[in-house]
Amino acid sequence: MKRFLLLAALCCAMFSTTTRAQQTGGSLTGHVDDSHGHAVPNANIVVRADGKFVANTMTDGGGNFIFSGAEGTYDLTISHQGLETLTAPQRAFMAGKPSQFKLVGELSRLIDPLMVVGPASSATIGGGPLPLPTFVAAQANRKPWVYGLLVQGGVGLQDRTDFNFLMIGGHAGKVLTPEIGKGLFKGNAEYAIEVFPFWQSITPKFQRISCAANVINPSQCTAPYTVGGRFTGASVTPIILRWNYTHGRRLMPWIQAAGGVVWTDHKYPAIGGLNYLDPTQTGPAADTSVWNFTPQGGIGVHYFVAPRRSIDFSANGVHISSASIGDKNPGVNSSVQFSVGYSWWK
Repeated sequence: MKRFLLLAALCCAMFSTTTRAQQTGGSLTGHVDDSHGHAVPNANIVVRADGKFVANTMTDGGGNFIFSGAEGTYDLTISHQGLETLTAPQRAFMAGKPSQFKLVGELSRLIDPLMVVGPASSATIGGGPLPLPTFVAAQANRKPWVYGLLVQGGVGLQDRTDFNFLMIGGHAGKVLTPEIGKGLFKGNAEYAIEVFPFWQSITPKFQRISCAANVINPSQCTAPYTVGGRFTGASVTPIILRWNYTHGRRLMPWIQAAGGVVWTDHKYPAIGGLNYLDPTQTGPAADTSVWNFTPQGGIGVHYFVAPRRSIDFSANGVHISSASIGDKNPGVNSSVQFSVGYSWWK
């Protein structure tokens, strides 16, 4: 009987201890990606507290891992066979309930900061709340390719306020340098091109006539016909030099200078009039060109919605000129055009 009571007391004590451990324990589940967003299986996760080894685990075939332990603050180190080791700058805090985190790092090169993404209530850094994910920092030194889709539109300025523009196309860029500089001005340099298969400008309509050279009689001119209106074409900007500012967390502003060319389905912009005595408007040398050049400059910003995804906004000042390829070069001295887009960082 005494032996039975002793065994029962021991079982009760073990159950009580287990219950308290469950009440004060927690678990951290996570997922390990490489810089391209692919799951990394068989990555080794080492957990330490105050520099002392606590436990280690491995990611499964889908890059997932789980660690259970008492409440506390832990340092995580991720490594993979044949690849360099990364140590998370954040310290994971084990709350009393499971917390979801995502560890994103460039495992093949020590250039990406490792990011912990999760509820701020379930993580601490030196006792403070977990900061917002540093998505910008993850791209600052990678020198990635950037691909995007964008829509751009705007209006003419000065004497072209009745000109409207709309274009749809894409952006392809390559970051050429690692992060350079310090403070608010640090950043990297990017070279890019933009192609707009759809380019449109809507202009005022008006009447004009065409006359022979040295005409002295209006009967030698054509009947009035309508010009202006809608112009459709395509545009390419093969030279974009951009500086990305990388001091932010989710916002990456930029400035740029660029140059391109646009082709239209008929000569742009339209000129002419009904005065047959003005050969500059009605004579045989009174035309523009279907080709125009587009020197421009602008500012913009990427807003990262994920480690390698951003929504983009920009404002550009664009000059349109034929460089006198046609007889006349009225052009569009200045226009302001705004764009919105979405980019993938590879």
